[in-house]
Amino acid sequence: MTSLAKRERVAISQLLRKLGPEAPTLCKGWNSFDVLVHLVSRETRPDAVLGIVVPAFSNYTSKVAQDIKRRGFENLITEFEQGPKTTSFFALPGVDNLVNSFEFLIHHEDLLRGQPEYSPRNLDEDDKKLIWKRFTQAGKLLMRKAKVGIIAQSDQGTYTIKSGNSCVTMKGEVIDLLLFAYGRKAYVNIEFDGEESAIRILKETKFGF
Repeated sequence: MTSLAKRERVAISQLLRKLGPEAPTLCKGWNSFDVLVHLVSRETRPDAVLGIVVPAFSNYTSKVAQDIKRRGFENLITEFEQGPKTTSFFALPGVDNLVNSFEFLIHHEDLLRGQPEYSPRNLDEDDKKLIWKRFTQAGKLLMRKAKVGIIAQSDQGTYTIKSGNSCVTMKGEVIDLLLFAYGRKAYVNIEFDGEESAIRILKETKFGF
């Protein structure tokens, strides 16, 4: 079976062609063209990604993004769809699926859920199992700043993300739990169970690396 990362790469490319370069996304200040530039940049110019996490390098990152953007929307879709060049770190065996599965899943949803006609997609069971496994592995780091306990529930099982005196149970589809952990809180369908104060703290906590 083709890896999740490769299938998401193809699906994102097809969706971008359908949406065009100016479609809205869940990424604040980014349209579909900007998301595409980011995806190409992280595979071809990893030095420029530093500006996303280190504000002092943001101008450098913006300059590289503008340079990449000049290559054109359609050209960049083709470049992204073809995958990393053989000399790229991302082309090493297993790296693409390990590093890009979550990245592509998140940005695919950023594109899908940014549209007014959005409707949830159906993920197959193998993909949901993989997402759940990766989510439970990464959740402790992504949601470490929460001052309450967190229990995640999906059709894949129940997992304690973080222990605490006040505990909130989050229940939803695996992709929604993942998006919540990556900060897309306003765009997910999740049920919360626990004390109101604890739920409020969880919703207001900024997550991410």
